[in-house]
Amino acid sequence: VAFSPDGGKLAYTVTNNENAGRPYSQIWVRDMASGRETRFGAAGESSSGPLWSPDGQWIAYSGKVGDKSG
Repeated sequence: VAFSPDGGKLAYTVTNNENAGRPYSQIWVRDMASGRETRFGAAGESSSGPLWSPDGQWIAYSGKVGDKSG
């Protein structure tokens, strides 16, 4: 869980175990004012460890897209 520097958004990780095989995590971001939530990445693609940039415009994270990870 990581609040944006201004406290307006919250990035958090949800672990999914909906398919056979290993569970995977995904990052979601919640806008605290509206309650709107947005998932990072496509269904089934893993991401974790969200860290906000000092200006709150970017999120660094570990993840996998297709066959690439980092």
